[in-house]
Amino acid sequence: ISWINWNLLKEHKDLYHFTKKLIAFRKAYPCLRRLHFFEDKKNGNLMPDIQWFGPFGKKPDWEKGQAIAALISDHKGNTGHAQHCASLFLIFNASEQQAVFLVPATHDKPWTIALTSQDVKPAWSKGQAFIEVADRALVVIVSEPA
Repeated sequence: ISWINWNLLKEHKDLYHFTKKLIAFRKAYPCLRRLHFFEDKKNGNLMPDIQWFGPFGKKPDWEKGQAIAALISDHKGNTGHAQHCASLFLIFNASEQQAVFLVPATHDKPWTIALTSQDVKPAWSKGQAFIEVADRALVVIVSEPA
């Protein structure tokens, strides 16, 4: 028994394939399969396990904001895993307008776009300080461990 009407698969094949990508992405990155919940606080000398941002690197607007980003730490001390994994910068834009986000600096580990719901990948290259995210879109950039 399932709530999914598989007869609509052909009609919604793009959503089906994107969902498959999301599942594979989650399996590929241990920091998304944590051994404990995010705490949003420092762990000793480590950066917080998760940090939240609004557009242009500002604090998120928890009341009225429609665009938000989360930086998930790669450090094994934050994830509970045996090895360091990739840092992730997940950007969610639910607004009807494009949003611009400041990409956090990394320690000699360049960011790359790993996943997007946009029809066309954002015009962004490694090392650029800002990334433009289309309206109603998700962009995930990854900084792999050294």
